[in-house]
Amino acid sequence: MHQLHEHLAFVAGMQNTPPQGEDLARALHIAGERVAKAEAAARNQLALAEAEQQRAMNAEAREHQEELLLSDAQTRELMAEQREIQFDKKTGQEIKNLRSMLEQAKVLVQKSKAELRRTQSALQESRTELQRTQAAALRAREVLQEATRTGAAQHMLCR
Repeated sequence: MHQLHEHLAFVAGMQNTPPQGEDLARALHIAGERVAKAEAAARNQLALAEAEQQRAMNAEAREHQEELLLSDAQTRELMAEQREIQFDKKTGQEIKNLRSMLEQAKVLVQKSKAELRRTQSALQESRTELQRTQAAALRAREVLQEATRTGAAQHMLCR
């Protein structure tokens, strides 16, 4: 770029004092070299700018890829947390259900124990009643046997 400015300054100087003959040829040759150098410098600057632009684009692409990876990792983490929360809720619900079932089982056991006590009490009453009935039947048999003996004895006396 600096060479281009020098060339433009030189050309401007030439316009003020026009060269003649050999000086003109020499001036044109120098001007051509300066133009070539300026063009080469411009191409070099353009190549550098394009390389810098490519590096910037590559950096942006890497940054975008890293942002996508970060977003993906965050999404996966969020999904894992959601699964953990759901698992905790499900486990909590299962524990609650099991506790409810345990309480129901305790109530049923208490009812069963009460029913067993009633049944045992009724059985004891039935046994007691059976013993009374057996004792009464035994007394009735004894009375019947006594009556039968008395009746047989009276019958024998009456004959």
